[in-house]
Amino acid sequence: MNIPFRSVLPLVASFAFLAALAACDDDESFNPVGERPIAKTRADLPECNEGREGKVLPVEEDGVSFRCEDSVWVYDVMSDKRRGKGSEYDPSTGLLKDLRDNRTYRTVTIGDQVWMAENLRFRYYVGAELAPCYDDKEENCDKYGRLYRVRSSNTECPKGWHVPDTTDYRKLIKSAEEIRRSVAMTLKSADGWDDYEGESLNGFDDLGFSLLPGGYMCRDSAGNAEYRNLGLGTLLADNDFPIMPVVSGASYDFTFRCMLNHAEVTYLDEICYGYIRCVKD
Repeated sequence: MNIPFRSVLPLVASFAFLAALAACDDDESFNPVGERPIAKTRADLPECNEGREGKVLPVEEDGVSFRCEDSVWVYDVMSDKRRGKGSEYDPSTGLLKDLRDNRTYRTVTIGDQVWMAENLRFRYYVGAELAPCYDDKEENCDKYGRLYRVRSSNTECPKGWHVPDTTDYRKLIKSAEEIRRSVAMTLKSADGWDDYEGESLNGFDDLGFSLLPGGYMCRDSAGNAEYRNLGLGTLLADNDFPIMPVVSGASYDFTFRCMLNHAEVTYLDEICYGYIRCVKD
């Protein structure tokens, strides 16, 4: 029996509709990058297994995507649309706007340099890791900024700004020394530092740098986070080369540290994390 052509069309459309529904229900069918995120956070992603190896899935949090790699969801650099966004700096107000996440930071001009007067808080990923907050508490990110790994890649700062190197820090120290002998007291914030033996450790913040006592973090041999020295100001430096190993087999990098009334450019182990103050290019 011949079926009129006009009668076949509804049947074809029905089959196509059912097939589309089946695809939506298929656990292996994912939204391609750029479409609506399928998860609010990375923790909400489905299991990264052999069947999903190489798949890239968008996540609502931060508007970034993750790639399934060796059973772990890792940050997918190439699909991060934030990377191409720059920054806006208004010298009349001294405000820097990071267009990657629209956060605004105070800045301060010291000599011929323009520094952020707050620690960077950009949600920066390396592999499977998000730059952490001290003690894994989000409120500490709001207070102190995020902790970034030593040997920074210099992509943490927004375009037009950079992670300071040792030359930048030497200029900063020289400017601070012109104010008073104690570089630490010149750069430290006027509040937030604990007392030591009955004496206040708050600085005078003469230059408006407002260095904070956020401590730092290192990982042990098992990769566990060890948060240390809340009460120590630690800022990372971008380095062209690592310091020669102090301990055989270990690597270190320069960092700026301030504790009690002493400030210096010293070093941290490469498996440690500190804060970042960006400097205008």
